Amino acid sequence: MKRRLWLLPMLALCTCRGETLVPPRVAPPPVAAVASALPPAPEPEAPSPAMQALPIEPLDAGGTMSAGAVALASYGERTLAFVADADDRAVVTFDVDTRAALASTPLGAQPSAVLVTPSGRIVVLGADDARVHLMVLIAIDAPLVAERAIAVPEEPMSAAMAPGGDALLVASRWGHALSIVPLATREAPVVIDLPRDPTAVVASADGKRALVMHAAGSRASVVDLEARAVTTAPLDRKVRRELFFSMMPMPTQAFEPQQELDGLGQAATPASQRMHVVPQKERFEMVTLHADQSFAMVRTEDGRVLSPEVFVDTGPAGASGGYGASESTVTPAVVSFDAGTGQMLEPGGDRTFGSRCLLPRGAALDAGSKRMLVACLGSDEIVVLRVEPRAVKLQRMVTVPKGPAAIAVDPVGKRAVVWSPFERAVTVLGLDAEPKRVASTTLARVAAAPSDEALRGRVLFHSAFDARVSSDGRACASCHPDGRDDGLTWSSPGGPMQTPMLFSRIEGTAPYGWDGAAKDLVHHLAHTTSRLGGGGLSKRDVADVAAYLASLRVPAAAAGPEPSLVARGADLFRSEQAECSSCHTGEALTDGDTHDVKSGPDHARPHAFDTPSLRFIARSGPYFHDGRYATLADMLAGSDGAMGHTSQLSPDDRTALEAYLQTL
Repeated sequence: MKRRLWLLPMLALCTCRGETLVPPRVAPPPVAAVASALPPAPEPEAPSPAMQALPIEPLDAGGTMSAGAVALASYGERTLAFVADADDRAVVTFDVDTRAALASTPLGAQPSAVLVTPSGRIVVLGADDARVHLMVLIAIDAPLVAERAIAVPEEPMSAAMAPGGDALLVASRWGHALSIVPLATREAPVVIDLPRDPTAVVASADGKRALVMHAAGSRASVVDLEARAVTTAPLDRKVRRELFFSMMPMPTQAFEPQQELDGLGQAATPASQRMHVVPQKERFEMVTLHADQSFAMVRTEDGRVLSPEVFVDTGPAGASGGYGASESTVTPAVVSFDAGTGQMLEPGGDRTFGSRCLLPRGAALDAGSKRMLVACLGSDEIVVLRVEPRAVKLQRMVTVPKGPAAIAVDPVGKRAVVWSPFERAVTVLGLDAEPKRVASTTLARVAAAPSDEALRGRVLFHSAFDARVSSDGRACASCHPDGRDDGLTWSSPGGPMQTPMLFSRIEGTAPYGWDGAAKDLVHHLAHTTSRLGGGGLSKRDVADVAAYLASLRVPAAAAGPEPSLVARGADLFRSEQAECSSCHTGEALTDGDTHDVKSGPDHARPHAFDTPSLRFIARSGPYFHDGRYATLADMLAGSDGAMGHTSQLSPDDRTALEAYLQTL
């Protein structure tokens, strides 16, 4: 049999891991290289004296939160909201007082986040053009005027002001980097390499550090902004959990070598009716929980940084009946850091909160009342948490239109503004003693809309507590945020299986699932939802989910590794020496077959695994079906024999092969 090279997880919509692996990262290309790889963009002209910018002031002047899709500013007595409308590829100026849209500014890219600087500029991150757009407001009912655009690594997702307002911190998810962008000068940004999927950033009050959350891998990074040094630590928590034992009668042979006999030599109690008595010391176990859904942060007045998360139990190291633990698989919670040191604080109190908030996406601080507001994407609600010195307490939940993804607080007007892109709604909440929904305004659509199927699929993909999908509240997006992966390995009936990326890996990659047992998505999703305890999806539901995944676009590409190194790696990939292309063939980079690569546990099934697609392999570590390899380099050095011939390559050849894989 030919030796095979297995590098990536295959599609399994909600198959997800137990051990956090933090791979070292290849440094991103210099910003000049990023810019040269993008379509040319003319430098906008600065506003003329006749177009003087209006003096607006940010309502988050202290930079206490990571930027999201809504930013608030005051102009005289008026309060304005700037909304990043990704579907319309525009920024909407919204009057919070009259609850009316005033203007729409086409960006030419999908805006991911917006903030207002202390000098009154509006900063907009272009997720798919890899630029920071600096704009000014010249009239409240007119489009914003572009001042200049600054290239950063791919997919800028979140930003925060550095104290003093002379620099911007930008987290680029696809480009796995933090950029320090000067605003007072035209110097090039400083780019600092990070682990994969950084999605939220906030600066410490003294400006010495930046804290960064990652959407994959249960980790956070602390960046020393002066030394340009990065420390990444897992967010895993160990908890003591009581084991669940059934009190129903059960056979005792599994627990006792012999039956107890009465005086006549007969079994005193039938084995089928005898109970198993559990010693006290065996009633508890230590469980490792992993942080997930890391998309937002706020900094409190006492120097803490709080991030809403969901802690997940990925299950035992071996096989299980579904995906993850049999109970208490997902729990909303808040992670707390010391902003001065960047160290994660021990809970010390109850930081979990009982709610349906399993997809937290936005967060804002109502400092006056010591409350944090969290936008919960999957359950269509705003969770109001009271922030206490060593705990958070659930205070209230307010229902809002579908898909709340961002929230900002107006401390003067005692209100909050929520953006719900699924219904294109801007909602104003009153923040009195009992926060409540005041009104919602639906924005008119300007650009061509995604298809109805893709829009329905987006809602379904993010629907928590949908009985069709799962029995414990998990949505498809719980393991596949934005159609990607959570960087975790989950227990399953076939043993540990790592979460596959779905992004750009549906088309032409059947069959599906690590065992390759599903010939199409209908069968695969029926299998997946069954393991999650869900009722199953209809054919129309599956078609809608597929349409949503097909609608996702790859962020702008940056310059890759050195071309000659890539060419050498491509030759090795196709060579008989390595035999990678014997299985990873065609445009989809898979032969659509299963192979026994001698990696499955003896007691588990499957033994043969589906050939995964290698599309965007560099963005989806860890690797192998069970996530055993943290990096591509580990994979190439450690795998040999039944699945490709790479460990015998020289270190230089493996470096070249890795460089080629990074371009796929």
